[in-house]
Order: sequence, then C-alpha cells, then structure tokens
Amino acid sequence: MSIGEAKRIHQRTGQPVLITDPRGMPVRSDLFTGVPYLIQKPLRGERYQRHVNSPGHRPYIKLKTAERWFWNKYRPEPADVVLTEAETAFGRVAKSAIIIIEPNVKNIGHRNKDWGLGLWQNLVYAIRKEGLEVPLMQMTRPGDRGLAYVSQVPVDSFRKALACLKHARLYVGPEGGLHHGAAAMRTPAVVIFGGFVSPETTGYDQHRNLFTGGEACGMRTDCPHCRKAMNAITPEMVLHEIKESLK
Repeated sequence: MSIGEAKRIHQRTGQPVLITDPRGMPVRSDLFTGVPYLIQKPLRGERYQRHVNSPGHRPYIKLKTAERWFWNKYRPEPADVVLTEAETAFGRVAKSAIIIIEPNVKNIGHRNKDWGLGLWQNLVYAIRKEGLEVPLMQMTRPGDRGLAYVSQVPVDSFRKALACLKHARLYVGPEGGLHHGAAAMRTPAVVIFGGFVSPETTGYDQHRNLFTGGEACGMRTDCPHCRKAMNAITPEMVLHEIKESLK
C-alpha cells in the first residue's frame, strides 16, 4: 500500500519518494526494487518527497488499543511492482486460465479474517458442480491448509506469489496481502472481507468485495460479530461473483 501512496505523491509532485518511519529512517522492502519513483537514499541536493508509512504508523489505522483497531477513512492505490525475468518465468505456472484460490490467513492472534477451511472446500465443490472449466491453483508454504481438488504449488516468496498472480485469470481469497498483490498485478479478484475491516478502507474498486459486517469492528480477539459476518457469506455468493468476474 505504501508504494501506491508513493505513486500518488510522485504523480502530484513529479518528485521521487522516500518511504520512512516517523524518525525519518528509510523503510526497506524487496518490493521497492526497480520501482522508478522510489528512492532508498537521496543523493546530495536531490529534491524528493518523504512519506511516512512503517510498522505502527499506517495511514489507514486511526488508533490501536489492546482490544481493537480503529480505522481511518482510506482507499488504497494499486501498487507498481517490477518483477525480474526469473520471477516472471516462475509465475507462468499459473498461466492465464487459472483461478488462484487462497484459504489461509496470516496469524494475527485471532480468526476474524478467516472464512473457514470448510467453507473454502465447499466453494471448490460448488465450482466443480457448476462445471466451470477453469483449473484451480493454491500457492502453498509449509504449514498451510490445503484444499482438495486444487493444484498445490509451493511458493517461497511474496514476489513469486505476485508473479503467479500476474499470470492468473482471477484471485479468490481473504482480505490481506494477496488481495493487495492482485491489485498490483492488475488481476481481477473476489475478496472476502467479513466484518473485521471494510472494503471502504482496504478494498479496491476493481475487485468484487464481499462485506457483511455492517460497521467494521477491528476486534483483536475472536469476535462473534466477525464470525456471524463470515458465516453470512455463502459459497454460492462467492461462486456468483466468480462467474461474474469470468465474464
């Protein structure tokens, strides 16, 4: 998201952007490599813009307490990520006819962003029952939960995951890093939000976002509101959005 914010600043000012923490220390990320409007260290006399986005200082977060997150009004801009030739070649395993499906969520101390493996598996069954002639692929890491009737492809870096997304026809998964990655790769997506955070905060207009939570709660412990919101999203609802995206 910080790359997308830097892109907005560069478009407005015409100057390169240095992403830092509040103390002015540059933020490092392998995703910054090759992005033409980002700098890691300004040259003497170079005119540039400084943009603060670092752990603990995210522009979409208004406040963090022990119990919950409070969200700012925010809309992400799709990032630009420059892949290497080797990464691009690796990503061709996804081809252009494949749906990448992701049932796993990052371990952040609660399951409020987790639709549930059973519902993901039921979605796979629904896709098969519908007769959609689209191969399904899951990018896996050690310890990930796997889906039956879905091709499993080990991916050991986020950049390689982006390369797969670049070549895929569609991404289907939870709100999180990969849905931002799909936006960066300009890949259509069906994204399950539930009730933890709203697509009005971290969603993209070009994606199909499923949110049933009313007011996003941001709770940092397992939350009945989020579970109810997730359970309100059925495999049939997700399948409908997949079919619309494939059109």
